Amino acid sequence: MIRGGSPRRLRVVILIAAISTAVATAVAGCTPGAPMPTAIGVASESPTPTPTPEPTRPALAELVLTTEGLGSLLVGEVPVEGTPVSMVELVENYCALGSSESDPSFDRWAPLAGYESSEAVYGGGLAFGLGVDLSTTVLRRIDVFTPEIPTDAGIRMFSSRAEVAAAYAGIVPFEAILTDVYQVTGTSGILHIEVSSNARVADYWPADEIDTVIALRVVSPGTSAFSVAATAKVPPFCS
Repeated sequence: MIRGGSPRRLRVVILIAAISTAVATAVAGCTPGAPMPTAIGVASESPTPTPTPEPTRPALAELVLTTEGLGSLLVGEVPVEGTPVSMVELVENYCALGSSESDPSFDRWAPLAGYESSEAVYGGGLAFGLGVDLSTTVLRRIDVFTPEIPTDAGIRMFSSRAEVAAAYAGIVPFEAILTDVYQVTGTSGILHIEVSSNARVADYWPADEIDTVIALRVVSPGTSAFSVAATAKVPPFCS
């Protein structure tokens, strides 16, 4: 007999000890409160924010005349120049008419470049004109000079009387000498749609101009109806 036991018995003891150690280690890993291994994840990328487009002034083709105004121009408010949405500017000596004298009374608010129209019937080729109180700089009136700019009901220069009556049903026009003025009242202004008429002066308007829109404007509240037919009462009022 070999002291210390047989080799086979020794191997069995060693194997049992190894299994016991492995089991103990596994149980320890499952013990409540034991720290769990930290999962390593892939950080998600934040979506790139879409940049907000800078505001810009409306193009001529986007303009619509309402009882409030035209684009960013609002009757009853002071026009703003020098901003991305500005449509007008104050032009010094606009009405100097060749005079070398500088006088604030010659200054006028005028549309910026880009608001010209080859179809304009007044205003020297401008699409619209402004009536601004020079003492308060408050915008009192906007006149549209081109059929390119409609009202919010679709009426334009040269629209027919029938189209006006259909768009603004129930309005009884003011009878001027040469025209009838349809007045559409809003919260901030009054739309004037001036339609030619031979009812009071026979044969003044040629056949192809009778009963058509000859002037289109928005004026500040409280402004009485008036006619611009056969007058120079259109902006910029230099004469």
